[in-house]
Amino acid sequence: MKLEDLQFTMTQDMQNTFIEMMLIRQMLKGGNLNKTDKKVFENELSDLTALFILEFRKHNKKQKKQYEDIMNS
Repeated sequence: MKLEDLQFTMTQDMQNTFIEMMLIRQMLKGGNLNKTDKKVFENELSDLTALFILEFRKHNKKQKKQYEDIMNS
């Protein structure tokens, strides 16, 4: 198997989480937030990122193993 052959699973919840993460990143990059709002969005982005990673790992165990095998060969 080659790296380009890997197919990862993205559930609807993962897709929604990813979109939320991108929207928050855009808001943070926009620079129009006060200090309090910026901190709230940074914390939310951190929480969403952790959630996405957990869900990604949960739904892609086989693919993760295949990826590791490819990278270690």
